[in-house]
Amino acid sequence: MKELRDLTELVRGRWSTVVMVTLLGGVAAGVINLFIPVTFVAVSRIFVATPAWNDSTAIGSPAEAQTLTTYGDEFTQMRIPSYQRIASTPMVLEPVMRELGLDTTAAQLNQQVTIRAVPDTVMLDVEVRNPSAGLAADISNAVSEQLIATIKQLEKPPFNTVSPVQPVLVSAALAPSRPVTPQVALNIGLGLAFGLVSGLTYAAFRAQRAAAPAYLEPDNLLGVAGRDEVTETGDGDGLGRDTRFLRVAVMAGLHESASGSILLVAPRSSDATFAVGMQLAEAMVEAGATAVLVSADFTLPTNVPGPGLGDVLAGTASVADVLRVDKSGNSAFMSSGSPPGSATAALASPLLRDAIAQLESRFDCVLIVGPAVLETTDAVDLAASTGTCALVCPPDATPNEVADGEQLLRSAESRYLGRIAVSLTTSSAMGER
Repeated sequence: MKELRDLTELVRGRWSTVVMVTLLGGVAAGVINLFIPVTFVAVSRIFVATPAWNDSTAIGSPAEAQTLTTYGDEFTQMRIPSYQRIASTPMVLEPVMRELGLDTTAAQLNQQVTIRAVPDTVMLDVEVRNPSAGLAADISNAVSEQLIATIKQLEKPPFNTVSPVQPVLVSAALAPSRPVTPQVALNIGLGLAFGLVSGLTYAAFRAQRAAAPAYLEPDNLLGVAGRDEVTETGDGDGLGRDTRFLRVAVMAGLHESASGSILLVAPRSSDATFAVGMQLAEAMVEAGATAVLVSADFTLPTNVPGPGLGDVLAGTASVADVLRVDKSGNSAFMSSGSPPGSATAALASPLLRDAIAQLESRFDCVLIVGPAVLETTDAVDLAASTGTCALVCPPDATPNEVADGEQLLRSAESRYLGRIAVSLTTSSAMGER
């Protein structure tokens, strides 16, 4: 029922398109019918009889006292395949052509004639296909009669005056009332059905495209951040294939820009930005690179106690003091720490550039999570201190928000790499913020 309701909602707004495409399918099928040759089929049936006197001695030579072990009906069944082939020879077809006055050759007539043996019987069906219903019946009957005469002639032994095999025309062909091709009603019905399916498919595509978020448009799409499903037992590495491709795109952008840092911001405040940074850092470490994730968003509270970037910008701590490095030394994290008195002034200060330079000298990639670009100018100021920037687009981002966010980032003194579409759950990532 839900599928039916969905289909109804889909067609309701685009019923004219669906109807038009359906009718076009029917019209196309009707036009195709005009190019299909009209063909009629007529069938006559021959029964190859074996008379009562036609026993094993009847097909032997009385003068030589032959006694065969094969009776007439068995003999006939064994001969049926041969009779089928005889029907396609000029011995049968040429007399038919003369009788009916056909302006054709034996080979061309043979293409219209099909001889079929009825399984487990001694009967033959003579099927003829012809553009004319009456001519199809005449040819079928004429071929049957000539085949009967030819079989009698070939099977008559020299010591008997009558052939032991007596074919009989048991069903004469009648002129068919309807052609077998084209099947107009069936073809038009199939055309309408194909048109209906095509119309619904097109309507669904248009509906899906209209409902798709703007950040999924191919232009300026840097990549997609996503997580593979994790089973109830915790199996699975949790790092999605899309995130791995995103890591390749980000590293390529950093290489082209000769930069080691990238700013990640969303149009509006969202946990997804931090989650994307964590995913990228994990993907880079997995690929053998070193990465550090820096939280530079002072508009949101942090769950990580201790000093962080805010303390470095205030001059009360060094980068080494606030950096949390894992045991392998390949991954590190810097929290936002204590918010500075003026976030705008702090993010535009030389201390931030110096901190980023220190991190770039130690790590292959510096991932900086900044504030929402549409809620504060700090994101644009922060972008000026990084080599590259990207717009993280959560599922709830509107097309206008995405467009405005991109416009602001392009105006910053930083290279804009593109949009990052989000298809992962960010709640788990916030526990590390």
